[in-house]
Amino acid sequence: MTKQPAHLSEAFRLYKANSPFEDQLCFADHVNKCLALGVPLSPLFKDQVEELNRLILSAPLQSDKTLFRATLDAYVKPLIKGNRLVYPAFMSTADDEASIKRHFSTPFRNLDGALLRIECQAGTHALDMETDASFGGHEQEFLLTYGAEFEIISIDQITDKHCMAEYMSGLYANNYSLLKVYTLRHLK
Repeated sequence: MTKQPAHLSEAFRLYKANSPFEDQLCFADHVNKCLALGVPLSPLFKDQVEELNRLILSAPLQSDKTLFRATLDAYVKPLIKGNRLVYPAFMSTADDEASIKRHFSTPFRNLDGALLRIECQAGTHALDMETDASFGGHEQEFLLTYGAEFEIISIDQITDKHCMAEYMSGLYANNYSLLKVYTLRHLK
């Protein structure tokens, strides 16, 4: 029996497109919110989540790779215990730092931004979400499984707007009071 490519899976397509699903909830948003809050998923959502997780677990990286995620520090801080960070939801990342610059856009002011720089060894489970050109292929997205654990290697704090602009558009940098650059090592 030939293995079906991941991008043909309903779970892959629901997640990548954030498509409406049961009760017209946007799939990725609903799933990640429930996983982050520890809210049980309905059986239909749970089946798709387990399928997506299975796809990720069957997709080991072939070589060492650094992945990146742009977010707000307010979302990162509660996930830190000692020198570990545990991310309860699926984590969308990119393998090109420049491709995440647009993810720092926000209408809010005086926020603390966070850039996660994740060192992954060959064999780390990370699903390439750009295998189907119908989704655009411009994000260079890799999806990590829910419950991923990371060791915190370092945290650099940047307050200078010009330095922040190296990681995001200068226009976006004006919205942030601080950018924390977390260097992480993927553990599992």
